[in-house]
Amino acid sequence: MDVWVMTCTLYGKVRINRGERSFTAERGDILLWPPGVPHDYITEESADDWIHNWVSFGSQSRFAGLVNWPEIRDGVLGFRVSNEDAYQEMENIMEKMVETYRLQVPRKHELCLNLLERFLLLADIENPLSPGAIDMRIKTAIDYINNNYNKPLKVEGMAKKCGMSISRFAHLFSTLTGMSPIRYLEKIRIETAQTLLIGSNMPLSEIAVRTGYSDEYYFSKVFKKLTGKAPGAYRRISYKPQIEDNTNA
Repeated sequence: MDVWVMTCTLYGKVRINRGERSFTAERGDILLWPPGVPHDYITEESADDWIHNWVSFGSQSRFAGLVNWPEIRDGVLGFRVSNEDAYQEMENIMEKMVETYRLQVPRKHELCLNLLERFLLLADIENPLSPGAIDMRIKTAIDYINNNYNKPLKVEGMAKKCGMSISRFAHLFSTLTGMSPIRYLEKIRIETAQTLLIGSNMPLSEIAVRTGYSDEYYFSKVFKKLTGKAPGAYRRISYKPQIEDNTNA
């Protein structure tokens, strides 16, 4: 294929064939096929089934630094995520990607790319080839933000959670993720708000509260800063029906 393909096993075991050599993967393993690498896999004979989610994506420059995964064999990349909480969070994100892709709205591809980037950022922390994989303090902070983004979080509390000074924590977080802790928090909140805006009829005031903003006006301000549109306008555009012009030339 001419795209990247990533799989996340939910249950069972798969056998990946590489000529006369093969290897197996099961829950906890994430696999990545770069463009041009042959796909040849089947449910492992000893397993009842193989249930997995998969996504494909093109050569997005924004992901260039997040797909430097170890090579398992003959071009197939991947590694095992030993932290169960981290793998569960990655499973949840991929499930949300699948659900979002099924929405009949114009902006679903943009939302899916946001979720994919979030998945790859979490994977990068677990990736044994990534500098982020060796610092569990920042991983703790990211897990904490992902699970508590709807609460009034502050950098001071994040740093304390990691046992670090505020300045050291902020510097290390930015170095390993490419963004400040507050910018990452806002990113997670706004991505969640985008999904709620196009996937529900929930009023803006409730969406603001559910994504950690007690002030609807401030929520709207941050949303517009990061997306270029106010929440109401974003929802109207996203729900706008796509009309195909079938008129013959």
